[in-house]
Amino acid sequence: MSYRVEHRCVVAEDEQSVERTDEADTGSDWPTDERASNPPADERESSSPADDETDPLEELGFDLDSQSETDALDAAAGSFVRLEGELDGVDEASAQRVRGRALVSDAERVDASVVPEDYPLDIDSEEALALTLDPGAGEATAYLDWPTDGGSESPLRYLLDATDSRLGDLYGEAVFVERTGGHYVVVTPTERPRSSGDWGLGVGGGHAVAAGLLALLPFSGLSLPTVALWLFVTVLWIPYATYRDAWYLRTHSDWTGGPLFWATLSTIPGLNLLVGAAYLRQRARARFFGEEPTLPARAVARVRNWL
Repeated sequence: MSYRVEHRCVVAEDEQSVERTDEADTGSDWPTDERASNPPADERESSSPADDETDPLEELGFDLDSQSETDALDAAAGSFVRLEGELDGVDEASAQRVRGRALVSDAERVDASVVPEDYPLDIDSEEALALTLDPGAGEATAYLDWPTDGGSESPLRYLLDATDSRLGDLYGEAVFVERTGGHYVVVTPTERPRSSGDWGLGVGGGHAVAAGLLALLPFSGLSLPTVALWLFVTVLWIPYATYRDAWYLRTHSDWTGGPLFWATLSTIPGLNLLVGAAYLRQRARARFFGEEPTLPARAVARVRNWL
């Protein structure tokens, strides 16, 4: 026994490793000859060439050499990435402000403590108005500050004035909402609604008259009535109508332009037609808090009233 202990002490380290390896191989369930000819499944897969593998997409009929199908696969991959982000709650739509409309299906006056702490809107009063919304993808709840002592200076009052409605009229109506951080917020005016939407007809009509006078100028000449009418429309009417309509647009929609800025630009002869076209384009793209008829629809309604 002492001889065997001494022999193990003088064995080199590399021989010990060889001995341990041989012991591990010998203790395997695989016989030596069979293991060499039939390796395990995991070793066969790792040792098989990559060229012999068939891509699952090719088995489904996708031609990976086709540019159109490659683009389709890229688009599909992008869709799955977006869906995964939505599943994790960090989708792009939640990170940014996404605006649209939602139907009001119910309303309730609740205590301010019910409002979630991470709700984007600050509730300053002791009570809040909880609106049950249907944005098209299930129900959601939005909160508004309840006016203290029936005060008129509140976002809820501004919203009712801008939509020319009472609180009960909101039932079944589509309100302008904004989704941010996973919550829905009703978009309301930031100040008391002002002016009338009919001033938009004044802006459009004024620019139409000014453009018509310029078109007729080569035929009518610089007559005093023509010049006087053109100056009145260009210097007085268009800037004033733009100023009044811009206030209506600012307090009844998500447009945030400056009424005085646009009215001042409208006083510059020659440039006012371009300014008017840019302003009317922004007006058409603005999203109103309530149902807003287009300017042609307003014009038709006014003509019918006159008739």
